[in-house]
Amino acid sequence: MRKLIFSVLIFLGCAQPDSAPTPSQAFESFVNDFTTSTEQMESEGDLSASFFSQQQAQTREWLARLHQIDTTQLSPADRVDWLFARTILRGRQLELEQIRPWTKDPRVYMNFLPLSRILESADNDSVKSIRLTKHLRLITSQLQNGLNQIDVNVPRFRALSLHMAENSVELFQGQLQAFIQSTGGKDSSLVVARQEALQSVLTFITFLRDSLPQKPVGNFAIGRAVYDSLLQDHFLLGHDADYWYNYGWEKYNETFNELEALASNLHPSKSWLELANDIKKEGPAPEEMIAAHQKWVDLSREHLIAKNLMPVPWKESVKVVPREPYLRKTSYYGNFSLAKGLSADSTFRSEWRIN
Repeated sequence: MRKLIFSVLIFLGCAQPDSAPTPSQAFESFVNDFTTSTEQMESEGDLSASFFSQQQAQTREWLARLHQIDTTQLSPADRVDWLFARTILRGRQLELEQIRPWTKDPRVYMNFLPLSRILESADNDSVKSIRLTKHLRLITSQLQNGLNQIDVNVPRFRALSLHMAENSVELFQGQLQAFIQSTGGKDSSLVVARQEALQSVLTFITFLRDSLPQKPVGNFAIGRAVYDSLLQDHFLLGHDADYWYNYGWEKYNETFNELEALASNLHPSKSWLELANDIKKEGPAPEEMIAAHQKWVDLSREHLIAKNLMPVPWKESVKVVPREPYLRKTSYYGNFSLAKGLSADSTFRSEWRIN
């Protein structure tokens, strides 16, 4: 018995408790969990009140977990990543708790771009049908929640949203319907999901055109305190709104004086603004913009290769095409559609979609 007790005491004395993760390990675990959770939430969220409430709680939890990590023990690279993660989370926290865009910006609910990306993907028709059906059902839920949750009429937001919604109808009536017909209309779930999503879009258009103007008028101002917090915590600019306001005017006046000096050298009898308008008239006509941009893209490619500025180890090309109408007011420069794989002549072909 004494030997048994002695052996147990030796075992207990030698046993080591599970060691806590190092700060580096804790941060690596945080990044993995945060990335996975964010991707899943953004791809599956129905944008309901409970969804945004859940996001608020989750964001606070992520911040608390991040702040538990001892940054003094992280490598320089990890400290930069830690700070970057915090800027993302603080920006998200301010948006969810203070700005609350889902109450006033209808564009929050119009997540149509994934449909175009699915249609253009390299997936086979069966996989595309499954993905399209899932996202169409999500769109129906999101738009319905938008009808229930938008309670402020910001005229500029409403105008942009109405343009986007009206021009998205072609996506549902044209491209999606064409895909269904190309597959023989065999997937009844996709057929129904498209019809229901299209009806949701049409209902949303009616809401934007007729009902939203009856709601209290607001604006997109977020308030001084929130703006300063964004500058400090999200953009890491280190100064408040007053500083950047004065800085902006300083740079504006410097630029104005430089333009005036340049104009006097180019054409003493004209102001810089008159010269700028003259230069605009020398640009391509609206109907020639696609061809003009294609020429600039081709010349840029030739310059890169001729000067050996970057390696291009495969055959590739970029085609300039018109952007989808419903996306034309979301940004000035348009967007890129990356190559989905090798074409028949073994070339990676991508597109630059401009407004």
